[in-house]
Amino acid sequence: MTETQEQPARTTPVRIRMAVDGDVHYILKSWRETYARDSLWAKNIPRQIFHSHHRKILEGLLETCETVVACYDQDPTHLVGFCCYERIDGHLVIHFIFTRFYVRHFGIAAKMLETVGHQPGEPILTTHWTRDCERLPDRFRVVYNPYILFKQFRERLDATSLNSSEERQTRDPASGG
Repeated sequence: MTETQEQPARTTPVRIRMAVDGDVHYILKSWRETYARDSLWAKNIPRQIFHSHHRKILEGLLETCETVVACYDQDPTHLVGFCCYERIDGHLVIHFIFTRFYVRHFGIAAKMLETVGHQPGEPILTTHWTRDCERLPDRFRVVYNPYILFKQFRERLDATSLNSSEERQTRDPASGG
């Protein structure tokens, strides 16, 4: 091959499908292990504490969000990646996207993003930041916001932030409130 010839595109025969119950073990294990190893947030949490508590968070996300998996065409049970996501107020939230190391740079993550409806130039919010996020091209416009994880408190936090200045003005310092 000469220098002027283009190298063939690196592809692998995978398809993207919705996750099923049989995929959950792989998703939870891969997500927890990767995040425990590659996240600055989880770095100083004792492993047993992290795994037991974070598993509950991930199980909740898998129950309430959509998850797609990448698998081989010939073997839909052989998973090579997944993406847990949702749309909140029209914004794409990727809680976590993962591909196995040996299939990275084959466009699988991009294929999953396309499948979940990501539009070129659209910002992506994420709740789980790892070292790999640092290397993402600027075109993905990734914004780390772990507070999205606290969905059960979202309305309360929104109401509190809207009323906080009003509350400060009406508080009676003498009554301690």
